[in-house]
Amino acid sequence: MKYLRIVIIGFYIILVLILINLLVTFVINENFISRYNDGNYDSRDVSGLFVFNVFEPYVAYYNYGNILYHNGDFHGAIEAYERALELSPPADRERDILINLEHARRRLEEEDIVEQDEDEDEDEDEEEFVDEAQTLEEEFIERQRENTDQRQEELERRQDEHEVDFFDRGRFW
Repeated sequence: MKYLRIVIIGFYIILVLILINLLVTFVINENFISRYNDGNYDSRDVSGLFVFNVFEPYVAYYNYGNILYHNGDFHGAIEAYERALELSPPADRERDILINLEHARRRLEEEDIVEQDEDEDEDEDEEEFVDEAQTLEEEFIERQRENTDQRQEELERRQDEHEVDFFDRGRFW
């Protein structure tokens, strides 16, 4: 009889602890959802969800992924959604997680495309700069050739004059 009483008291203690956990989890979730709906996407708000969501641990990762998504951290959101899927959510929740996961992947792809476009623009700007520099260099070289040709012609003309002078002087010898 004494052992039965201890088992029953133990059962009630466990039941009360479970109810307290559920109540705390409910309050934390409701508070989180309220702030989330108000546009407060602070990742520190999700820490309580990780601690108290013992029976539905995927919820914390799902909500954390939502916060990261709204803050523009698509890599982090993808990781959080994937972790939520690893924790075997029910089918209806799994569908929501998969939808958000796909949104995060698409946004990441869009972000990568924009970065690639920016890189391509920078590459195009660099190519234009290189082309312009090459054109200027070619023009410079052409001007140098022209100047060299003109100098050569001038030297040849002067040499001819000098030879003539020399020749003329030679006549006087």
